[in-house]
Amino acid sequence: MRRRLSLVPEKKIPPMKADDLLRLAAVAEFADKAICLVDTWECGHGERAASLMEELALEMNVKTADVVLLKYLMRLHDIGKLAIPDNILHRRKFSVSNMDTMKGHPYNGYMLIKDMRFDERLGIAIWEHHEKWDGSGYPRGLKGLEISLWGRMASVVDSWDAITSDRSDRKARTIAAALKEMEKDNGTKFDPDIYAAFKRTIKHE
Repeated sequence: MRRRLSLVPEKKIPPMKADDLLRLAAVAEFADKAICLVDTWECGHGERAASLMEELALEMNVKTADVVLLKYLMRLHDIGKLAIPDNILHRRKFSVSNMDTMKGHPYNGYMLIKDMRFDERLGIAIWEHHEKWDGSGYPRGLKGLEISLWGRMASVVDSWDAITSDRSDRKARTIAAALKEMEKDNGTKFDPDIYAAFKRTIKHE
């Protein structure tokens, strides 16, 4: 039985206007294509993550209008990588300064869309999608419920698709191996309630 996770009181957000939704769709389409051009290993990541997010949101009984926005969130979450120089973005190993630059992409993404009159939760979640439940994430080291609900959801979905997809430095994990790896991070990297909901959506091999 699906249930709504009541983790923090939800702030009432007015629905986005139709014109703004059309603009959001266009920006998401641009992000998909542009990210694919600058990093071929990222091609399809946003769209796959959007499908995974839809499953998670439905499992959590998120309202329909927010399910739509959450799918756009995952298509936009790495848009900040467009501001990362190619010579850093395509490295397999990073110096401390290179890693600091890479870790700036969530904030870059937030800055790119914050003035576009979209639902403010989108920009905040883009900024927070690499934060961790135990406070060891980046860029701000937020902890627990300091991280927005959408940011915590994005963290789980983003991690799953990264683990189960081929990357430049490794092959995709099997579902069994991915679950084992994710379990190790449950309660440290991931909100346990959200991870439990996500786990219920996984189709086992």
